[in-house]
Amino acid sequence: MRTITGVTISTSRRQFEVGWKVNGVVSKQGYGRWLNYLVGFSLVGVLAACTQPVSSTGPVELDSRYNDEQPALSGNGRFLAFVSNRNETRAILMYDLKQQQFLNLPRLNRQDAIAESPSLSYTGRYIAYIASDSARPEIELYDRATQQVQVLTPGYRGWFRNPSISPDGRYIVFESGTRGQWDIEVLDRGSNVELDAPDFQRASPALLGFPFDPGGHSLNSSSAEMTPRIVRQYIVFASDRNGSQDIYLYDTTARMLVDLPGLNAIDMIASNPAISDNGQWIVFVGGREGRSGIYLYDRTTRQLRNLTENLKAEVRHPTISGDGNIIAFQSSASGQWDIVFYNRFGQPLNRENL
Repeated sequence: MRTITGVTISTSRRQFEVGWKVNGVVSKQGYGRWLNYLVGFSLVGVLAACTQPVSSTGPVELDSRYNDEQPALSGNGRFLAFVSNRNETRAILMYDLKQQQFLNLPRLNRQDAIAESPSLSYTGRYIAYIASDSARPEIELYDRATQQVQVLTPGYRGWFRNPSISPDGRYIVFESGTRGQWDIEVLDRGSNVELDAPDFQRASPALLGFPFDPGGHSLNSSSAEMTPRIVRQYIVFASDRNGSQDIYLYDTTARMLVDLPGLNAIDMIASNPAISDNGQWIVFVGGREGRSGIYLYDRTTRQLRNLTENLKAEVRHPTISGDGNIIAFQSSASGQWDIVFYNRFGQPLNRENL
């Protein structure tokens, strides 16, 4: 077991400068009045510097004329995190589907780094994501309760991508390039962290070891393992270990692969899986004959459904709510990347009904 230690907290500061000019002259009689204005505006500046802005009180439209990508639903289905360039920089945004408004994320997005690949815990308190600056990417954790950022991979050797946080906020899985190929690593934040609850306690995150099997019967193999997602004891991921890119499910408690009869097909390339909190439904992108679709697999009935069979668009990055009732994904139907919502029966959902 390798242990990763170290914490980085990013901060931001605003500076305010106020000046006045009245015909180039301030009269002796008006000096007191301008002094009062100066003091008043200075106090406003101090308060503005110390107080984070609040969210809009009215409904705000989610769609924009910019590309919105990489959607991630919270386990309770209320919050959506995604990547957008609508603010003239590539940043992570968070939207409350119930209140229909954006939430402020102070200190998460920085001007010197690009944030992407967000993943939410069950109530959306924790956000795991990749932050890339001019040096190298890091996996970071944002706590909405404390508005603090923790770097989870300081000193980590190797490249990584596609982090996913467990619903309780304790575990993060991600792709690692340490061995010269993409493997899956599991990071444990520690037993003393608050599990998606108000008070946050820092711990030293540690990488958990899982068996490596070149024959392809464990979590990692001699082939590439991609886009892992974790819920409870399950890790769902894509791998080309059997000569084609398929979806796999690994039970971290039993330390073995779980059979998925009827999910993978010889004529389909499967990628970007996500799984409901109870492990019953698996959603993923399936590619057939140059066309992509969002597929939903029911582990109980062993049924596979193409949710977007009638949607004439390219689709990417599906995400599913904890109860399996809401699926969100990227769609190019409008000529740009937008985020759309379906239920598990393949019916489009209006945001007012989410």
